[in-house]
Amino acid sequence: KCPKEPQDWIFLIERGGEPTVNRVCCLSLDHCREVESSIKPLIIWKDSDYRLVTFESDFCVREQDDKNRPLLERQSRTLLRSAECLAEEEHLLQQERKTHQSVTYVPVIVTTANLKVCIFQAADVRIVDGRIPKGSAKFEQVDYIRFRKTILTKYPTFKPPKDLAEANYLQQRTILIVQAQRLSELLHRL
Repeated sequence: KCPKEPQDWIFLIERGGEPTVNRVCCLSLDHCREVESSIKPLIIWKDSDYRLVTFESDFCVREQDDKNRPLLERQSRTLLRSAECLAEEEHLLQQERKTHQSVTYVPVIVTTANLKVCIFQAADVRIVDGRIPKGSAKFEQVDYIRFRKTILTKYPTFKPPKDLAEANYLQQRTILIVQAQRLSELLHRL
């Protein structure tokens, strides 16, 4: 039996959303002094700028041909929880060693799938079936993309929200999605 060809992961980009984004919502382990002898860990999510400029999307369309392939949102949630557990473990190790280093965790999913963006006009989407008419969208292959989604995590962002819209924005997390062959290039560019 031949191995199955990698599937396409198609990220939806509304026309005008060119690849100008360089922010990544990273998990940061820092330390702050409460009093002179006490140092408190500070684990927070915060937007950081990186040299890598890519498309950013909050929708991914993937072939769902069996129940063993979870949605990207579910995979992302698991990855973010893992990053938080890693930060907690790092904090405990630093406490034992009595060191206090700042550490940044960038969530990344590496895949053999073909990564594509579908650039479309929202007004072209048919309300009846949610489809984009043939010929009205442009597809482009990419090596990496930022998947940004509102995903609740244990640790907060760097500042309290002033309203519900900002609360939603501050719960958005970034997962870098990279085509496996481009991983070393991505790591070099970060």
